Amino acid sequence: MSAERSQYHGHPTIILKEDPRDHGVCFGVNKARLILKHIEEIKWFVAGEDFRAAESLQRRIDADDARLAAILRGVS
Repeated sequence: MSAERSQYHGHPTIILKEDPRDHGVCFGVNKARLILKHIEEIKWFVAGEDFRAAESLQRRIDADDARLAAILRGVS
């Protein structure tokens, strides 16, 4: 993960990259201030999406377990 400083039309920007090969996310000072102002809301947003993804994965695992159990009942 990296953060690079750059410029766009003479204005300072920052480029955040998960991987050096990525294009990354680039924004200027005004957006950076807005992000910092709302960082807690952003954290809750990400946590909520992570929770939904985990729930979805658990539902798929449960469905696979149920299918496997039904197959095993048919075999025995």
